Amino acid sequence: MNESLTTVISISPGSVIKAELKARGMKQKTLAELLGMQASHVSEIIKGERAINDQVAAKLEDVLHIPAIHWIRLQYSFDRSKKELEKMSIEDRAAEIDYDAYDKVCDMRLIMKKLAQDSYAIRDQISFCRTELGFLSPAEMQYSFGRFHKSEKTGLDARMINTWAILARYSVKDQPISVSFEKDTLDNLSEELREIFNENINTEKRTADTLSRYGIRFNVVKKLDKASIDGYSFYCTDGVPAIVVTKRFDRIDNFAFAVMHEVGHLALHKIEDLPIISISVDDEDPAEDEANVYAAEKLIPQEIWKSAPEVVLNPFVIQKKYTQWASEKGLNKWIVLGRISHETGMYKFKSDNTRVIN
Repeated sequence: MNESLTTVISISPGSVIKAELKARGMKQKTLAELLGMQASHVSEIIKGERAINDQVAAKLEDVLHIPAIHWIRLQYSFDRSKKELEKMSIEDRAAEIDYDAYDKVCDMRLIMKKLAQDSYAIRDQISFCRTELGFLSPAEMQYSFGRFHKSEKTGLDARMINTWAILARYSVKDQPISVSFEKDTLDNLSEELREIFNENINTEKRTADTLSRYGIRFNVVKKLDKASIDGYSFYCTDGVPAIVVTKRFDRIDNFAFAVMHEVGHLALHKIEDLPIISISVDDEDPAEDEANVYAAEKLIPQEIWKSAPEVVLNPFVIQKKYTQWASEKGLNKWIVLGRISHETGMYKFKSDNTRVIN
C-alpha cells in the first residue's frame, strides 16, 4: 500500500499581508496608497485572488520592509501547493469512479474490509487492488478463466463468486513453494491424498503439506453469502498452481471430493494464468463433468468400486453394508457413502462424528 498523500496548502501571501496590517494597525486603503495601487487590487491579493509579481514584491519590501524574495517564495509555494491540491482532487474523483466500476464486478467494500484496507483513502484502495490483487483498469476488467466446483442448487451470484475468488487468490499468492509443479506426478499425488482422506487424521494440514510437496499452493477460505463454491483451481501470477476450498460442509467426503476435483482440473485442463477473476456457471460445462469423474475414480479406484455390494435401495441397509465393505477395502466409509449419495441422490444416511474433518 502506498502511503496516503496529504497535501498541505502553503500560507498564502495575502494572509501574511493581512496579519502584518493587523499587527501594524494599518488599513488596507492606507497600504494601497503607499504601494501606489488600487485598493481593489490590494484586496484581491489579500483574498488570494491575485498573485504577487516581482513589481508588487518590490513595493511590499519598500513599504513593509519584508524582503521581496520572501514574497516571491511565498507566492511560488502557494501556487504549487494549490496545483497539487487540484491534481489530488481530480485523482480522488477518478478513484471513486474506478471504485464504483470495480464494485459492479465484485463487492469492493467486503474485499477491502476482509483485507484490512477499508480505513485507507479510496485512491489508496484502488492502488492496492491494482498492485496486490492484479486488477486491470475497469475498462479492461473482463472475465478470465478459472475452474470452480460449486453448489448445484444455490449461490450462483456472479459478483459474489468473483469476490470470493479474489480473496482466494490473494490468500495464497505469497505462499512459498520449493518445488516445481509437474503434471505427470499427479497420479502419485492423488494416491497420497486418497490415503490422507481415508485416514482423516490432521487432514487439512496434511493436505496442504502434501500439495506443497508437489508444487501446489493450498488454502481454505470460507464461503460468502450467494457464492456457494466448494473449490477453486487456478494458476497464480508467478505460474504456480493453487487450490482453494471453502469447507462449505465440515465433512470429510465433501472436503475430499472438492480437493480431488480441483486436482482433476490441474491434471486434465489448461487454466490460463490471468489476473482477473472469472466464473463458469454453466452446469453443462464438460470440464466440470470430467473433473467429477476424475475425483470419483481417484478417491475410489474403479477396480475397487466394481466389487461394491449390491443392496436394496434402503438407506439403513446401504449404510450398514457399505460401511462394512469400506472397512474391508481400507476406505473411509463417508467417502464411499458420499459417492453413493452423488450417484443415487440418496442423502438420508445417519451421520456420526467420524464424518467431521479431523
